[in-house]
Amino acid sequence: MAGSLYYLIRGVVPALAIFGLYRFWFAIVELAPDCFYAASPEGLDAKYQHVEPTYQRTFEKRETPTVDLAGHGWMSFLSGVMYVAIALLAPWCPLP
Repeated sequence: MAGSLYYLIRGVVPALAIFGLYRFWFAIVELAPDCFYAASPEGLDAKYQHVEPTYQRTFEKRETPTVDLAGHGWMSFLSGVMYVAIALLAPWCPLP
């Protein structure tokens, strides 16, 4: 049983690094939303306002599609660091 747990930790846990990369991407979007979305529908062409999402940091009601950003980009970045750190350290886990 202990040997299989060892191989599980060394073989599966490093695969969690992909979730860290996902959290890094999420942090980038939350910290710099102007690179990906318009701040208001007025910044878009009229023909795209009904389909192109804009971002907002408050939860006001809009008639156009929105992406609600809570502004926790640094928390996403830190959780990404944790995922990657765990994935990098798992292969050096000592035998039980």
